[in-house]
Amino acid sequence: MSQKTVSLREFMLKNRKELEGVCFRKMKEKAPERVEEHFPEEVRTVIDEIIRALGREKGLPESSPLPGKSAAAAERGRRRKQLGSTIEKLSYDFGSISDAVGEIGRRAGVSFDASDYQVFNVSVDAAIAAAIEAYWNAAHGDANHAAAERLGFLAHELRNALSSAQMAFATLKRNQMGVNSRTGDVLERGLSRLESLNNQALLAVKLNAGLKLERTRVQVSSLLQDIDDAAFPQRDISVIIDADDALEIEADEGLLTSAIGNLLQNALKFTRRGGTVLLRARKRGDAVVIEVEDECGGLPAGKQDELFRPFVQKGQNRQGLGLGLAITREAVEAHGGELTVQDLPGKGCIFAVKLLGAST
Repeated sequence: MSQKTVSLREFMLKNRKELEGVCFRKMKEKAPERVEEHFPEEVRTVIDEIIRALGREKGLPESSPLPGKSAAAAERGRRRKQLGSTIEKLSYDFGSISDAVGEIGRRAGVSFDASDYQVFNVSVDAAIAAAIEAYWNAAHGDANHAAAERLGFLAHELRNALSSAQMAFATLKRNQMGVNSRTGDVLERGLSRLESLNNQALLAVKLNAGLKLERTRVQVSSLLQDIDDAAFPQRDISVIIDADDALEIEADEGLLTSAIGNLLQNALKFTRRGGTVLLRARKRGDAVVIEVEDECGGLPAGKQDELFRPFVQKGQNRQGLGLGLAITREAVEAHGGELTVQDLPGKGCIFAVKLLGAST
C-alpha cells in the first residue's frame, strides 16, 4: 500500500512534543549516565532551526543559521565536553532528531518529499559538524583545528549520504517500488556520494602521507569520459566533453581522476537547473590544460582565493564543508601543476588545471 507523502516541516510542527520525547528517549538510551534531567535546550533550538530551514526552502524569510553553522549546536558541543562525554555521543544528540522523525513517520504511515528530506539531513549534519568543532576546540584549543574540521566534514557528509540512501532503501522496501523510480534515484545518488567521500578520504590520506606519485601515460579524453560516467548529474544538467583523443599526459591516474572528479561534482552542485557543464582539455605548449566550466551564476567579488581554503563554501548549497577544492589543489600541486579559477560574472566560472608533460 502506497504511503501518503506529507510536508516534513508541517509534520515536525504537528508532532513537536512527541518528537522531543522520542528524541530524548533515544539520547538517554545512548548515554544514560550523561543526559540531563530535561530535554536539552540546545537540541530544542536546533529543531527550531531545522523547521525554519525547511520553511526557507519554501520561500519563507531566512531566519535560521542552518544549514550553515548553528550557535546552539556549538554550545551543545562545549557542554558535552564539560559533561565528560564523547564525540560519538555528541553526534548522537542530533542524529537522534533524524531517528525520531523516522520512527514517528513510520508509526504514522507517512513518507516525506525527497527535497524536504535532503534539506533536513543537511541541516542535521551541519549541526553535528558545528558541535564536533566546538567540542574539539574546547578539548584541544586550536592546535589540531584543521584535523578536527576534516573529521567533522567526513562525519557529517558520510551521515548525510548514508541517511539519504537508507531512507530511499526503506521506502523502496516498504512500498515495493522499482529501482527506476524517483526514490531509486535518491538511493543511487546517496551511494554515489558515499563513494565520492571515500575517494576524497583516500586521496587526502595519500597526499598527507607524502606517498610517491605513480605516473603513467594517461589518455585525457578517456579519463574525462570515465569521470563523467561516474558522476550523477541532477536537475537536468548536461555535461559536454571536448578533448582530442590523441592528447595524453603523464600523471598519477587515480590522483588526477579524484582531483578532476571533485571539480566536476562541484560544478554539478552549483550549476542552475537545466544548465550545462563543459569538461574540456587543450594542449598549450608543453602543458595540458583541463577546464571545468559551470553555470553557477558567477563568484562573489574578491572571493576567488577563498574558495581553495578548507571548509569555505560558495553559495547557499551547504552539501559539504568545502574540503573538495582544497584537496583538489593539493593533488594538482603534487603533480607540479596549477589550479586556477576564472569568474564569468552573471554566468558561472571556469576551474582550470594546468599540468606539464603533454603529448599527442
